Parts: sequence; C-alpha cells; structure tokens
Amino acid sequence: MRSENKPKAALCFCNSNLDWGGGEKWHLESAVYFAGQGYKVFLAANPEGRLWRRAQKISGLELYPWKVGNLSFLNPFKKAAFNKFLTESGITHLILNLPADLKIGVRTVRARHDNSPIKVYYRRGSAIPVRASFVNRHLFSALTAVIANSRETAACVRGAGVIAPERIKVIYNGLDAASFKAAEYPSGRRDAVSVDCPLIIGNAGRLSLQKAQRYLLHMSAFLRRQSFPHRLIIAGDGELRAELLALAENLGLDVVPGREALPEKKPDNASGVYFTGFMQDLSWFWQRIDLFVLSSVWEGFGYVLAEAMLARRALLAFDCNSMPELIKDGLNGCLLPPPRPEEAAHEVGERLARQVMAMAGDISELQTMGEAGRKFCLEHFDQKAAMQKLEQLLLQHCQC
Repeated sequence: MRSENKPKAALCFCNSNLDWGGGEKWHLESAVYFAGQGYKVFLAANPEGRLWRRAQKISGLELYPWKVGNLSFLNPFKKAAFNKFLTESGITHLILNLPADLKIGVRTVRARHDNSPIKVYYRRGSAIPVRASFVNRHLFSALTAVIANSRETAACVRGAGVIAPERIKVIYNGLDAASFKAAEYPSGRRDAVSVDCPLIIGNAGRLSLQKAQRYLLHMSAFLRRQSFPHRLIIAGDGELRAELLALAENLGLDVVPGREALPEKKPDNASGVYFTGFMQDLSWFWQRIDLFVLSSVWEGFGYVLAEAMLARRALLAFDCNSMPELIKDGLNGCLLPPPRPEEAAHEVGERLARQVMAMAGDISELQTMGEAGRKFCLEHFDQKAAMQKLEQLLLQHCQC
C-alpha cells in the first residue's frame, strides 16, 4: 500500500530491447522496487523479449506491450495508442531506455495538449559519445534529466552539449548482495595451478563485437602454447556465437559447445573452452571460476564486474570507459591498456594471457583481490542505496 506521505506518482519504465543485459536488468529491478514502495508502476516492454518474459513472472507489475523501432515515432497510430495509455493510466513519470524509446516517448509527450505534464527521463547505459545533431538537441531539450550509469557515460552525454550538465545525474547500477547466491571458492583446490587443478577463467556477456570474446580465445590459445593449465568458460549467447565457435576450433582449442558439468579433474582437456549459452542463473558459473576476465572494448557500466566482485572473484579488464570506476588496479583486479587499432587480435590475446599467468602465480593474492572486490562492491554499488537515490531524483519536484 502507498503510504499517505508518498506522492501519488505513476511511473512507466520503457525498454523495447529484445535481448537481456544490464539495461533490462536495471529497468526490471527499478520497476519492482517502486512497486514495492507503493507506487503505481507500469513496465513497457517488447512481448517477444526476455524482459517481458521475466516481468510476467513478477506480481505487482502492470505490463504494456512496447514494440517499437527507430521509425516508430513517425507512425501516428503508435503515438496515438501510447498517448491513450499515458492518459488513461495517469502516467506522471516516463523513464526511457533505447534511442528508439526516446524518440517516440518524447514526441508523444510533446504532442499532448492537456494540463497533466509528464516528467521524462532518459536512462543512458552506453559509454558512447552522443552526437550533437539537431534531432538530439530537440529530444534532449524535452528531458527532465538523463540518468547515466557511470561517470564515463555521463561524460559522453555532457560532451555533446545537448543538455545542461546539471541535468545529467549519475546513478550506478545497484546489486542486491543479500540475494546473491554465489558460493565461496571451492575448498581443496586453491594452493596452486596444475594439470590436475587448472586455473578456471570465466567471462559472461552477450557474444558480440562489443564484448570481444575473440581476444579470450586467442588468450587461451597462447596459454595452451605455454603449457599453462587452464579452462575457459564463456557464458552467454549472441550474434557471434557461430563465428566464435569456428575461431576456437581454428585455434586448435578443445571446444564444448554447451553447458556441461565441469569436471574437477580432466588432464586430457586442461585447456578446454566451454560455451554455456545463455544462463539466467549464473550461480553455476560463479561457483566454478577462479578469475573473471572482461574482454569488452567498451561498457557503460560493467554490471557483470560488480557481480564478480560479489562472488569474490579477482578481475581483469581493459583500462577504458567505466572499467576504472569498478576495478582499482592492484586492489580487486588488474587493468591492461585497451587494444590499439593497429594491434592484431592474437597480440591482444597474448597480453591478456601474460597478465593471467602473472596473477595466477599467487593464488592467495587472487583470493585477497576477491575479498577486496566484495568489500568495494558493498560500499559503492548497494542496490537499496541506488534505488533510494533514483527515487529522490524522480520525485524531488513531484507535484502529483
């Protein structure tokens, strides 16, 4: 029940993405939080997407079918239907995700002629520069605020000059540590790396150019040439799955193209690469890996890095975008210079491999980094604190 002192706000979180990632996780968790606080909450999502399917299993959320594309703002029927929904539902706050959501959301709100203004927010989750185009100036000028998921993302918006800097707010993605189910390091295999007890390296994310898992395969190939006992688990699915499987085979790696129980000892496959596919619950993944390596060439906020910290895993990533906001070099992990344009993929893989071998030289230090990472995550990325900050931002000037 809504407490008497809370504004009678009606919030609508709009995210039309089909895939599941950090942005979808944020929208769902934010909607659930506000519904739990007694607000009227709607989640607009694509009925064919993973966000919709997950939201259907949660009570207290009202769903609106939100199937839009980049040109949907030109469709008068879609805008009329959305405007009818906004009016009949009494929406007071609109939180938009993708550029396509932004276009139709802003233009629909601007075309309204009633006396119930709607506050519009754009949740920006990509640390990619925003173009200073006429269209963007038009869209961003209608926003109450931009919610950036990192300082780097905020800087990318600020640099375009399409919105006043004071209207760009940084709110990190929060994680619920209490419900996080990752286990401690398994006992009995932490003393050293050997053929009978290889280092298990993990990566989780969409199989895409952005996540750049090709570097991990070249890393594994170099480690194998150095006779360094290891296994690589890549959790996730995406458009580059077939290409990555082919690359792994061309590099001579032993490929397991599916989720299978990882044996404790398998000397004849000490450098196997496991492609698990999409995993909704990553507990299996966190329980098995020793070191988390993020090969992404850009991230708005490395959600999975924060999860790895909660799981007490040491981190390795490139020193770019928001990564330094999560990884403190030498404390909870290590940062490497990002790939250079002229650098071949196998050269990047070799750099990653050499750093892995250096970090694995002291297993106790990996565990120390893991513990430091969990402490850092609890101090900086607590979900309750993040949601309270979001609530304060959305409702600070609410007159509803």
